[in-house]
Amino acid sequence: MKKIFLNIAVILIYIVTNTAIAQNCSAYYPLKEGASFEFTSYDKKDKPVAVVTHKMTSVTIKGTATEATVETEIFDNKNTSVAKTTYTVTCENDHVAIDFKSLITPEMLTQYQDMEIDISGNDMIIPNDLTVGKTIPDSDVLMTIKMTPIQMKMSMKMLNGKVEKREKITTPAGTFDCYVIVFETEFKMGIKRKGKTRQWLAKDIGIVKTEDYNKKGKVIGKSMLTKFSK
Repeated sequence: MKKIFLNIAVILIYIVTNTAIAQNCSAYYPLKEGASFEFTSYDKKDKPVAVVTHKMTSVTIKGTATEATVETEIFDNKNTSVAKTTYTVTCENDHVAIDFKSLITPEMLTQYQDMEIDISGNDMIIPNDLTVGKTIPDSDVLMTIKMTPIQMKMSMKMLNGKVEKREKITTPAGTFDCYVIVFETEFKMGIKRKGKTRQWLAKDIGIVKTEDYNKKGKVIGKSMLTKFSK
């Protein structure tokens, strides 16, 4: 469960699209209604374990902000749909804010769908003016599952984010010039587990690759952009 939480949630955090009106709102997340992105997730042995699709269903202007709704669907390695969810992305001034609820995967919401759930947290903020060495604000999500007479709490944090370098990479979707962002991750559900996540972010596309590491620095999972349509 931890691997799914970290790996697929990372994909959910960053996918965005835009309208022509909001073209200058975000440098790295062009928003366009109807745009779609497909990611394939792999385990530590590079075996495909899931495909995650994201589709922009609506983009609205609210004052100085642009708010986008993204529909996400997850397919297992047999191409069977296992979960669906939606989240919002808000673009305003010099940054994009990704709904903190996107850190909770559809699998988890489905698992506890018959229980009372409270979700709180801080949105992920990605600035437009990325440069090597720039820091990224922390983000987190806390999910409290109420199972009378007890409560179970589960949390995930993305901490101490920093732009590590620039790098050109190739995925099945193409070759991209990227900024590489590294976060410390902390997952807690009774036991606290720490690790790192590295993300490759391309202008006008968003995230094109992620890698998750355990506390020893070994890769435990990754995902890559395999298709996109803007």
